[in-house]
Amino acid sequence: MAPRTSKSGVSKKESEIAITMEAITRIIQELANAPQAQQSRSIRQSIAFDKFYRLQPPAFLGGTDPLVAEEWILEMEKRFEYFECGEEDKVHCATFMLRKDAWLWWLFTRRTMNVHENPIGWEQFKNLFLDSYFPETLRNDKRREFIQLEQGDLTLVEYEREFEQLSRFAPHLVDTDEKKIERFKQGLRPELGIHLAAFKLNTYSEVVKRAQIAAYYEEMHEADESTDQQSNYESHWQLEGNGKRGFERNEDNSGSFYSDNKKARVCGGSVENHVGYCSERSYACYFCGVKGHKVRECPVKNGRST
Repeated sequence: MAPRTSKSGVSKKESEIAITMEAITRIIQELANAPQAQQSRSIRQSIAFDKFYRLQPPAFLGGTDPLVAEEWILEMEKRFEYFECGEEDKVHCATFMLRKDAWLWWLFTRRTMNVHENPIGWEQFKNLFLDSYFPETLRNDKRREFIQLEQGDLTLVEYEREFEQLSRFAPHLVDTDEKKIERFKQGLRPELGIHLAAFKLNTYSEVVKRAQIAAYYEEMHEADESTDQQSNYESHWQLEGNGKRGFERNEDNSGSFYSDNKKARVCGGSVENHVGYCSERSYACYFCGVKGHKVRECPVKNGRST
C-alpha cells in the first residue's frame, strides 16, 4: 500500500522526519554558537526532546475552544511522567509542538518576557498559556455548568461523562468520595436517585455501578411496556372470513384485515364485533364517539334519557 500523502504530496512519515531533522538542525546550531554552559544545557534538552518526541505528542494550533487547550496541556503532562525532564526542558519540548496562531502567541510572549535570558519553568508557562487560551471567566462558566448539571434526557453514560469532564473545574466539590457521591446523585433523574437511596454505598465507583444496573432495568422495563402495547394493539383486531388473509395498518392507526375477495376493518373489541371506526380503540365514548368521557358520563346520552 502506498504511504498516505497530504494535499501537498508529502506523506505523514516524511513530514515527521522533516520536523525531527529541523529540531536536530536547530540544536546543532545552538551548540555550535553557545558557550560551554549553554552547550551542556542544549545537550540535556536534546536528550529530553528525543524521549519526548518518541511519545508522539500532539500539536496545538491555537483556536477558541478552551477545552482543546486544556486537553493539550494534559497530554503534555501525561508524557512528562514517562521520563525525567527538568521544568525548563518541559517548556522547551512543549513549545516545539505549537503551530500556527499558537506559535505566534509564543513568539510574542517569549520576546516580551525575554525568555532567552530568563528561562521560565513549566508551571509558569502553563499559567501563561491557560490565561490566554482558557481565561478565568470561562473556567468560572464551566464551574457553574458543573454545579447546575442534571441528567435530564441524557443517558447515564452521557451524564457520567459530562460529570467527570466538568468536575475538574470545581475540585473542591468532589475532593472526597462522600462529596462526589452526593453531587452525582443530586443530578440523577428522580427514578434512578430513588433506587440508589435504598442502598448503602460508600464509594463513587459503587454508586456508578449501581446506577448503571438501575438504568439497565429501567430501559428493559420501558422496552417491555412498548412490546406489551404493540401486542395488545394487534390482538384487538381479529380476522373474519376465509380465504387468503393479511393485516395492514391504516393512517388512523387502526388495522385492516383482508381476504382474497374482500377488505374490511373488523374489530374484536369488548363492545361488539363490527367493521369501520372503533370507539374503544380510539378511547372515545361508545355512545357519541367524542373523546374525553365514558359512556356513563356522556352528556348526549344523559340528555336523551332525561
